[in-house]
Amino acid sequence: MNHRILSYNLYSPRPNDARRDRVLSVIREISPDIMGLQEITPVWKAILEKEFGRRYAFVGDAREEGRDCEYAPVLYNRRKYDCLDWKTYWLSQTPEQPSKLEISKYYRICTVAKLKRKTDGKTLLFVSVHMDYVWDAAEEQAKILLNILDRCEEMPTVVCGDFNCNGESPAYATLASSRFRNVAEIAEMTAITPTFTSFGKRYDTIDFVFVDRVAAKSFVVPEVKVNGEYPSDHNPLICEFSI
Repeated sequence: MNHRILSYNLYSPRPNDARRDRVLSVIREISPDIMGLQEITPVWKAILEKEFGRRYAFVGDAREEGRDCEYAPVLYNRRKYDCLDWKTYWLSQTPEQPSKLEISKYYRICTVAKLKRKTDGKTLLFVSVHMDYVWDAAEEQAKILLNILDRCEEMPTVVCGDFNCNGESPAYATLASSRFRNVAEIAEMTAITPTFTSFGKRYDTIDFVFVDRVAAKSFVVPEVKVNGEYPSDHNPLICEFSI
């Protein structure tokens, strides 16, 4: 039985009703088992919990206090999974407390959730991450992320999110040279477009799904428009895998 996951940066500015509905329609259509989301403000959190709260549980702490604070949460289907543990870490020299690297523009975080599938009791570690767009900071944050995961219990692991750097960056090289593999390179079936569109103004691939100890079946990054409009400045990343 496969797991179906979604990684999606929803774009933090307060959505108008039309963009909100476009984003929600994308999530409904994909119907993932687990989601790793980025740029989730309190407004977005309230929207998601109102729309999907009966189906999906939301875990993750905000990166800092404030009205416009952001989460990088994990959402999982309540009927399919139990959450055995979760924690938000800061991608800094003090990951256990709200903090940032001096060279990082913003506080950056990852949320790590240990999930158990109810049908077979199999567990996996699922990680949603949002790194900095300053490449030197992102490189250091990639190393910190790997150190955090190396301290976690060994099990099948999925790391997804907005890494804010492309495949030519030092941060990507750090991750690609670790035990984690980019699913775009190993999935049995792929159909991939750039993950970042800037609403049709600029294209790049800065979002990824990295895995360890899983069998990647498919990986799709569709260029999504709803009624001719982009829901977000990022495209959704959809992956199916088995463990």
